[in-house]
Order: sequence, then C-alpha cells, then structure tokens
Amino acid sequence: MSANILPIVMARVICTDCSTTNTSKIMIATVHRIFRPRETVNNRNSNGVTVLMAACERGNKELITLLTESGADLNIGDKDKKWTALHYAVVNHKTDVVAFLVSSGANVNKQDSGGDTPLHLAVWNKYEDVVKVLLNSKENNNLQDSVKLDIANNDKRTPLLEAVYAAHIGIVHKLITCGANMNAIDKHGNNCLHIAAEKEEFCSEKEHITILDECCAKLGLPTEKRLSGVGVAGYLAHQGANLYRKNNENVAPLDLIGDADLKEKFKELFPPQKCMLCEVNEASMELQPCAHTVLCEDCSKINLKDAPSVKHV
Repeated sequence: MSANILPIVMARVICTDCSTTNTSKIMIATVHRIFRPRETVNNRNSNGVTVLMAACERGNKELITLLTESGADLNIGDKDKKWTALHYAVVNHKTDVVAFLVSSGANVNKQDSGGDTPLHLAVWNKYEDVVKVLLNSKENNNLQDSVKLDIANNDKRTPLLEAVYAAHIGIVHKLITCGANMNAIDKHGNNCLHIAAEKEEFCSEKEHITILDECCAKLGLPTEKRLSGVGVAGYLAHQGANLYRKNNENVAPLDLIGDADLKEKFKELFPPQKCMLCEVNEASMELQPCAHTVLCEDCSKINLKDAPSVKHV
C-alpha cells in the first residue's frame, strides 16, 4: 500500500458515520480492495493506529468483520497507549464490537502502557454492559483465554479495586460474584474496604442486591444508608475483605469508620481472625499468592514443607 493512502483510508473510516444507512459502501469496497493482500491489512499510521483500531473506535461492524476476515491482527497495540482494537472498542462503548472481537479471539487480558486490561477500562468508565460481555468470556469454554479478574495495573489496582474507586455497586457485585480477590491491595496498600469506607455513596444498583440489605440490617443502618460507603463496606467485609489490614500509612479500614457505635458493630460482626495454627494470636501474615490472612507472625516462621510464602499485613 502506498504510504500516502493509509492516512486517507484512516481519515475516511474515522469520519464515516456508521450509525446511519449512509455508511459508505464505497468505503467498504475500497478497503476490501486495498486490504485484500493480507500483508497490508496491519499497516499503521504515524501513531501506530491500524484501520481496524479506527473502525473499532467508530463501531463500524461491517468494516471490522471485513478486516478480521482479511487477517487483521486483533492484538497489536498502538504507539502511544499500547491500546489494541479491543481497548478502542471498550473505551468508546461499542458493546457489540467488543462481543465480536472477544468471540473472534481477541486477547481480553492484554495490558496497555498503564497496565490496564480492557476490563479495567470498562470498569473505570462504568460500562456495566461491556463488563458483562467481558466477564461472560470467563464462562465460555470455547475461548482459550478467558478474562482474568485479578490482573493489577501500574497502580496495582485490580478491576475490583477500580470498581470500588468508581463507586459502582453493580459492577462491584458482578466482579465479586465471578470470584474476584477480595483482598487485593493497590500501591498505597489499600484494600477495597479502605476505599469503600471513605466513599460518600455508591451508585448504579440496577439489580437489587439482597445480601446488601442483610448486611446493613446487621449493622443497624437505615434503608437510605444501604448504598453509603459504610453500608457497602459491610457487604465487602461479609464477602471476605479484611477489616484489619493496614495500608502503607498504618491505617486499617476499621480506623476509617468515625461512628464509635458503628465501629463496635463492625468488630462484633467481623472479629479479627485467630491464627489457624496456634489459635491464640491474631492472624497477621498474608499467604501468597492467595492473599488469605491465616497465620500469626510467630507461626509464619515455622518451616512448613511446601508452605506458600507469607508476608506481614
């Protein structure tokens, strides 16, 4: 392909309004003719963007299908952010394109320059429908690489931590239901409870979460407080998040609960776990890679054959 043709094709793809019946069939035919030789289909512009990436940004399903059938690489990244075609589709909320790319074999776990997977970006943008499509790949046995829930980005945030930061209870619940690690920590040492406890309110509960009602009732919170930060913190603690895990500032989630009576209720409902070996000391050592806190510092020093590694929490 001539070096001068690719920018023109790219501009046409980006400018084409694919939401109308005027989607240029001439454009499709032109691309079909230009990219029929498979060696040209992955050519890039100066920013490292392929025509497939541009088509995914616009959501042009017909063109995307054509490019995929012509051998377009689904998993190469652009020059700047290292976004793949799937990243482009996710960020631009093209849900049907996301579903097509996933079913066509796009790598759902590919990380960009910030360490974000497509799932991270869907969560941060609060695109619950896109999150659902990506999570469905985990249940599809025909896909070789299903979505991994606990990949951490450059800030050490997993998708669950991103969802709590975004205060989106619907996505939080979906990720937990799919098995996300409740005790992942970010670069500040915060787990999901640290983050939730400082949130004013969570949003976007499209489907009623009954367990949230039960947790709030046990904490004595009124109905109007069920989506408050402390209400959601109760739900997260019920799901296994560590209420006593101290962050880099030596602050535990429990320390962030200002109401003294409410703090006592949290302690009653979620008491510190005792060491599974001595059953006397408080468990303070985190097993790796599972992140379960089950041993005290003394017992963690015992030389157990084939024991997982531990670190202080």
